[in-house]
Amino acid sequence: MVRGLWIELAAILAVALLGTAVSFTVGYSIFLGGMVYALPHVIFTLMSLRRIGDSQSATLLLSVAVGFVGKLVLMGFGLALIFTQGIGAEPLPLIMAVTGFYVLGQIVTGILSSMAAAAAEEA
Repeated sequence: MVRGLWIELAAILAVALLGTAVSFTVGYSIFLGGMVYALPHVIFTLMSLRRIGDSQSATLLLSVAVGFVGKLVLMGFGLALIFTQGIGAEPLPLIMAVTGFYVLGQIVTGILSSMAAAAAEEA
């Protein structure tokens, strides 16, 4: 799972650098959108990983549910801070980046989970 975080961070940096080809503000907005997604996602992932192997599935499920809600709340706070502080981000690239990186995160998580499940079946 930590490998997936590195993949997402590399994608954020690559897309932000490509966005600077349009303008610095677009690249900056994409980077901020990526960070609004990535920082809560890292916290959620690390909180979820510490419960892996817990024998009580109800505790694991509750931990993941609370972590997911916390992730969404932190993303909302991040967007609110960016929009209320007037730090020069363009709204459309910012929102597109948050949405795009969220979708990318789901895809990467699904691929890595299926690879882990296949490896576990072979063992």
